[in-house]
Amino acid sequence: MIVESLLAVVGTITAAFVWENLIRDRVKVSRIKSANDKEVAGLIDLYTTLFTDDGTNYSCEELLEFTNPNPNDRHLDVENIVLTASHHNDVVGFLMCHFYRHRRKAIVSYFGINKEVREARRKAADLMLSYLKKVLLDAEHHCDFLFFDMQGVEGALPQNEITERRARPVKFRQSAKALGMKAVIFDFPYRCPRISLSPEAKEYSFTLMCVPLRTALPKYVSRELLLSFLRFIYEDCYGDVYPISDPRFIEHHKYLKAKLKEYESTLPEQILTR
Repeated sequence: MIVESLLAVVGTITAAFVWENLIRDRVKVSRIKSANDKEVAGLIDLYTTLFTDDGTNYSCEELLEFTNPNPNDRHLDVENIVLTASHHNDVVGFLMCHFYRHRRKAIVSYFGINKEVREARRKAADLMLSYLKKVLLDAEHHCDFLFFDMQGVEGALPQNEITERRARPVKFRQSAKALGMKAVIFDFPYRCPRISLSPEAKEYSFTLMCVPLRTALPKYVSRELLLSFLRFIYEDCYGDVYPISDPRFIEHHKYLKAKLKEYESTLPEQILTR
């Protein structure tokens, strides 16, 4: 009887552990392949909750364009990699990345977690970044660098927003480190270019991070290397706002080239990475 009682207790404990760690807390990562995918509505809802319409973020209509993995009306070959993390069929996180095949580089445009859901806080970021790492390093992609620029702290902001913005680079670094990757920050005054020619669009102070996927970056990078990264981010990534057929495409690229000229004249010969 004692043995049977002990086995029953062990069985109960094991079942509780499985429920707590393998079933109840299960977070599923999926890749969006179409605007009709079932997770899209939840993605949009979470996006509008986490990112305000302040002139730096895309509209919901623009966001939906990224659900097409392979748009054919852009100036470069780009693959949109949109991931969602779901818990109990609710979207609790999303990651949006854009891979430029001919540049062997990618950039994360949005990375959001519903922090009100415990399982999302614990697992969603790491699971989505792990999924993205596998995609970018597979035989079809050959990505060398992954970039992520995050809005900094400037102007009058609520304390909770200040805390959130300061925490994002830390969390991203932690998630990268857990996957054997090192995310570095380039120590220079980086400003995110306007995402469009709209009068409401503005430039803001951002933090520029980079994850070298195949080789490490030195403690100091050269001015020319950083400029090559900035040209990719400005002309290729932010230059992808308008399709070539849009009359605003040329004007927007003139603006981006002018901003790059400013970096060319102000960057030092060596830039610290930290």
